[in-house]
Amino acid sequence: MALLDSLLQIFAWLSIIGPIVFLVIGLLAFYYKPKHRFSVGIAWITLGLFGLSVFSFSLVASFVMPFSAGAFALIVLMLIVEILTVATGIVSLIRRNKEIRSN
Repeated sequence: MALLDSLLQIFAWLSIIGPIVFLVIGLLAFYYKPKHRFSVGIAWITLGLFGLSVFSFSLVASFVMPFSAGAFALIVLMLIVEILTVATGIVSLIRRNKEIRSN
């Protein structure tokens, strides 16, 4: 049982840290790889909508289960991260042909 608990704990930490890392990678790819904005936009919209559905379900489940303020705050933070990921994808698709020029 200890092995299963440790694997579940690793999955839980990755589900929290993973979306934040994806958002940062998407922002870096948006600014430093303008040729890849279309693929970044598609990938980030897909990943963001998947994460948004998972964390939305978690938010609904947190209302049904006994209330924990820390868990609620974490779920809301992750929803914000997923919304930012989807927004990054949309902006990347809209601005895919425009290059950022530094003067």
